[in-house]
Amino acid sequence: MKLILSFLTIGIIAALYLTPGKVEGEVFIVTQGGSSYKLALVDVRFVTKEIFSIHVKGKRAALSDCLTAKQINERISTTNVDSAELNKIYSTRERCQIDAIMSNLGPIKSSGKTNSDGKYDASVPRFKTLIAIASAERALPLGDSERYLWITSVNLGASFNQKVNLTNDNLVAPAYFDQMLIEVLKD
Repeated sequence: MKLILSFLTIGIIAALYLTPGKVEGEVFIVTQGGSSYKLALVDVRFVTKEIFSIHVKGKRAALSDCLTAKQINERISTTNVDSAELNKIYSTRERCQIDAIMSNLGPIKSSGKTNSDGKYDASVPRFKTLIAIASAERALPLGDSERYLWITSVNLGASFNQKVNLTNDNLVAPAYFDQMLIEVLKD
């Protein structure tokens, strides 16, 4: 009887350990004017921290091709750059960084696409540190656009549900891109 009870207990614990959890959240941006924009059709991907670390290390060459803050400052100091040109320089750098990180991401553990209300959910493994990564682009008046990148750690641990909103609060600012990678990948 004790043997059966022991196997039953081990079976229940194993089933609970292997049962995936659920990450759900919203993807939206709040403008300086206070307007909130829900972003639809954003693919929120989840990869293991190990895979993301390997991915980033493999992208060093592509990322080094993107203008650094130092290079931008040198360009500004050596030439007469107006605000429109400066915005174009920063936009090009941001696009380069996002494209480098998002391309060929590697084995994805799970993903969820936002609906028209900017909401998503994904079934993910528990007891494992994952990296949630997403990018989006929003059209602005006058033909401009903004690109967004989110990279954040997620670990459900023993819980079955976790809410992870992708907003201005955890948006990767281009000026802090390198620092963000260090923070996300640290142990």
